[in-house]
Amino acid sequence: VLGKEAPSIKGGAGNLTAEPMAAATRALEAAIRDHDNRRIKALLKKLSAERDRLEEYVNQLRSCRKREEDTA
Repeated sequence: VLGKEAPSIKGGAGNLTAEPMAAATRALEAAIRDHDNRRIKALLKKLSAERDRLEEYVNQLRSCRKREEDTA
């Protein structure tokens, strides 16, 4: 299942110019191909951290936009 979802995550991250997330996903794809469970576990942790970072960034953008709308 994870191997099927990784390309979608990578593509979405690339579309958002979230390069660290896309890079982690590329590395995850390679680890899955290599059946390297230790790397897979580490990369899933990295991917989760990058997702959190992206979510934080999106929330900051939303907050800025809301402030701009409130002052307009």
